[in-house]
Amino acid sequence: ATEVNNIGVFAGVSYTASDGSYVYSQYWPSGTVATDIIAYVYDDPYIVYRIQSAGTPAQTNIGNCADVVAGTGSTTSGQSGFSLNGTMSNGTATCKIIGLWDDPANSFAQYAQLEVLINEHVLKQTAGI
Repeated sequence: ATEVNNIGVFAGVSYTASDGSYVYSQYWPSGTVATDIIAYVYDDPYIVYRIQSAGTPAQTNIGNCADVVAGTGSTTSGQSGFSLNGTMSNGTATCKIIGLWDDPANSFAQYAQLEVLINEHVLKQTAGI
């Protein structure tokens, strides 16, 4: 993939708003004026994440890699809008598919929920930087 290695996944933010109130949120609104800003990031390179596929994966895609697609998240819940690209291959990409998310309502079908690792992670870099 052409993007740079990732450090992790945004988990939330805390800050002092312009009115002096303390805010913790899973969502960082664009244009926020604040101080004492702390961003929380899941940075362990071996965390298993759940992500929805933008395509129709099959069991044979386990071990393949795919990039993420940025979508519009929810300002209400803080839920991410990212999904896994439907193009999966044995080439290098942002995420490595390690399985199907364990849920009775989930299956290898369109928009399946998958378990992935960040494949292109700065802490997994094998060459020096």
